[in-house]
Amino acid sequence: MPAESETLERAGLHRALGDLALRIHATDLARRHYEAALLLYYETRSLSGQANTLKALGDLSARAEDLETAQQYYDRTLQLYAQIDFQLGRANTLKALGDLSVQGHDFQTAQDYYQRTLALYEQIDFQLGQANTLQALGDLNAQANLLDVARAYYQQAAAFYHEIDFWPQEAASLVALGDLHRQLGQTEAARRRLSGSAPALSGRGRPQRASQHP
Repeated sequence: MPAESETLERAGLHRALGDLALRIHATDLARRHYEAALLLYYETRSLSGQANTLKALGDLSARAEDLETAQQYYDRTLQLYAQIDFQLGRANTLKALGDLSVQGHDFQTAQDYYQRTLALYEQIDFQLGQANTLQALGDLNAQANLLDVARAYYQQAAAFYHEIDFWPQEAASLVALGDLHRQLGQTEAARRRLSGSAPALSGRGRPQRASQHP
């Protein structure tokens, strides 16, 4: 229907304006645009539009460290993505919930969310998502001083980043591995890891592939 199409266009415009406001750190303006978009998506019963906008509102609340509100938005987002069977959206939201749990210093809950995230990314064969989640698990275990566990996650993350030629994050994984070796007193291994990160930091002279971004 023309009226519904027009409403969806207005909703999309508000979403875009919200994203633009967020880029210039005008968070209050971004929130107003997202909320306006959400109302219009409710009006048109666009479940995907509602889910994407709720996710954006959750991200905004997480950035403002309003963890309870962010959790509520993410929970509603998960329900909608499950309803429309959008697995990538579910995985991205579970990853966000893991990050939120890290903000709240809840190690075990974060670990659980990240493991669920990883399983979904593996299911849909989304390598960048797998790499990012493995990196997050490495960070989480490093913070908990579980250094051997963290090292295994960082090694897996670095391998994925290398496979998809995403060199900035590969370098970050290698640097994290070097730091872990140093903490473990393995100075020669630390030196090798940090030296090995140099080609990744230089980009190996190749353009970065970004097609795997969620």
